[in-house]
Amino acid sequence: LTRNKYIWSYFGVLFFGALFFVFFPTTYPRGDYPLPGDIHPLVYRIFQAVREADDPSNCFPSMHVTCCFLTAFAFLPKSESRTNFWIYFVWSTLIAMSTLPTKQHYLIDVVGGLALSISGYWVFFRKVKYVPLTVLLRITRGERSAR
Repeated sequence: LTRNKYIWSYFGVLFFGALFFVFFPTTYPRGDYPLPGDIHPLVYRIFQAVREADDPSNCFPSMHVTCCFLTAFAFLPKSESRTNFWIYFVWSTLIAMSTLPTKQHYLIDVVGGLALSISGYWVFFRKVKYVPLTVLLRITRGERSAR
């Protein structure tokens, strides 16, 4: 059941983030921040590949941050997963911080991504009541549960 909540929450935040990208596009002017020429050639190629692969016009909210933190929050409902939560939370924080010096996002994009992940967790893990598919099928067929 937690896996279903995670999948639906993931789709939900991706959909909501895509709405922002379409209707409120923001762009990071990476051209204003060229890579320094004195860095190691391998590091230069890695950063250049990241810049070419990542479209600079889908900044707010940061989906890097949203998806990472949503994954961490997915471990909250189970008390035996608290250690996993903290591992993923620290990892997510490091990813969120890394989007700033790599010129992928502004600070507000990171904050927006975190807010979207918290909202997605709250809606899909706390507010939405999930019913297993087998129960839904019985209900739609008009069958009564065998209680």
